[in-house]
Amino acid sequence: MPKQFTLSTEIYASAARVWEELTTQKGLAHWFSETGAVEPRVGGTFKFKGNFVYGWRAGEEFATKITAFDSERQFGFEFPLRHADGSVTDGVARFELAPAGKSTSLDFSFTFDSLGSLNPYCLSDIWAYYLNILTNVCEHEWHEPGLHFDFSRPWTGNIRHVIYTTGSPDQVFDHLHKPELLAKYFNPVKLFEPRENGRIDFGWGEGSGPSKVLAFEPPYELAYDWPVTHEGGVHTGLVKWTIEPEGRQVRVEMKQSGFLDGVDHFASGEALGWANLMLELRRLIESGRPALNQQGKIEDL
Repeated sequence: MPKQFTLSTEIYASAARVWEELTTQKGLAHWFSETGAVEPRVGGTFKFKGNFVYGWRAGEEFATKITAFDSERQFGFEFPLRHADGSVTDGVARFELAPAGKSTSLDFSFTFDSLGSLNPYCLSDIWAYYLNILTNVCEHEWHEPGLHFDFSRPWTGNIRHVIYTTGSPDQVFDHLHKPELLAKYFNPVKLFEPRENGRIDFGWGEGSGPSKVLAFEPPYELAYDWPVTHEGGVHTGLVKWTIEPEGRQVRVEMKQSGFLDGVDHFASGEALGWANLMLELRRLIESGRPALNQQGKIEDL
């Protein structure tokens, strides 16, 4: 039975601006693919490739069919999600735009028959990630994506991501440890004691998620343990956040370390999951909008 993943958001830009980013070579290069060519008609060809395209490890150019094309209203295309294990989730992506005053309402859907090896949470991360960077480039004159994820590289060793935000260091630090703020973009948290050696409980069960604060130096550094399961065993890693003012913005670095050799963070979803989480953090701090990664739904058609 066909299924559909749906996600909606509001972009503080005109429908014309959003449409330009969705369907032109210049716009696509800002948020989706390094090169892209759209034949502007239903049944036309959409060609794209680049390190920022999910599945680019396959190494060749994507050439898919356009399924919807109505200027400033609808854009859809076939998009096979190619996974790290070689399996493919065939699907159709569709963007529907509607003017909403000075903003644009965007309804996104991805229709598919089977996820195969893809975890439903990863599907949500993929599309929340894309919609977050699309939102960033539409709302900033300098086409700032926030964080580009490189799907071409092997994600082994440490995970490290950096974002910049207009929020203050205190705002960022608060959003990294206060349970009422973590719940808005990350996870409902049962306990997070704001001190070194403080206890943490994400409610995931024993051996899952952080349990102890290892560094607490507001508003510049926070670190906690992070148990990781690999091949049936559990080892304890480290998640460290570093916050630094840089010009008119604040630089936020997240690093996860302590992995065993050969752990593939792309296959597990951790590398992309953290990238999307940081975009959600920035989204919440700068606009107060709810997190996209908490809103996606999968329903039978």
